[in-house]
Amino acid sequence: MLRLAFAAQILAILLLMSPAMGIVLEPGRPLSFLVAEILLHHVLGLAVIPLFIYINLVYERRFSPRFSMRSAMQAAAGTWAASLLMGFHIYFYLNY
Repeated sequence: MLRLAFAAQILAILLLMSPAMGIVLEPGRPLSFLVAEILLHHVLGLAVIPLFIYINLVYERRFSPRFSMRSAMQAAAGTWAASLLMGFHIYFYLNY
């Protein structure tokens, strides 16, 4: 189930979020706190992807662990939660 959710997240990034980010980051737009927040949200969201892949490869024993699974999972959960909260803030700022 988690792998299906991950695939849906990748599709959402590619189909919905990337085009919207391209509009916000058009050349000539002044830099603002919102643009910095969008970039940080983007970086945090992308950082979760390799963490998820690492956790899955270690779990399937295709990769020897370099970090404890607990640390990797906590890092992934914290990064994902921060990105999610920032995404909510960005959404509400732009739409309300």
